Amino acid sequence: MLPDPTDAPPPRGGNDSIVPALGAALPALLIALASPAAPAPAAEAEAKPKATPLSTVNGIIRSIDLDAHRLVLEVDGATATLALDRNSLVYLPAGLATVAALRPGDEVRAGRNGRDVAYWIEVRRAGGAAGAPAAKPGQGTGPGGASPPPAEGAGAPPGPSTVGGAR
Repeated sequence: MLPDPTDAPPPRGGNDSIVPALGAALPALLIALASPAAPAPAAEAEAKPKATPLSTVNGIIRSIDLDAHRLVLEVDGATATLALDRNSLVYLPAGLATVAALRPGDEVRAGRNGRDVAYWIEVRRAGGAAGAPAAKPGQGTGPGGASPPPAEGAGAPPGPSTVGGAR
């Protein structure tokens, strides 16, 4: 136990006012430092969870159990089961979707962690499978999707402005 700072003599002028008298406090300080109060740095490193690496798997969906949050894939003739959670992202050819859009027979590529939880699932539906609308650019979105010219007489651009009178 460290001594009470109020037991120290009042500071005198000079350097004594900066550094208090350590005569009685030094042995107590050494005992406090020698006690194993703080965990060792090696024990702290072991207590932290290690980062789980992300790996990818390619396969075909064999079954989906939305109640149990499980997805079974066929990967090179073997089965792989992936857990699904609320953070699992699903990418369809037309854009983002939910796990409810997954169908048995879909060819997929999935990113999973070391505990086989799917972080993301990319669906590669071959040959325009049912439920996968073809991506088609909308009107006015760029090459091949430009707006047609306006009809004759309708929507013609206005003539020169006469605001402010003739010149």
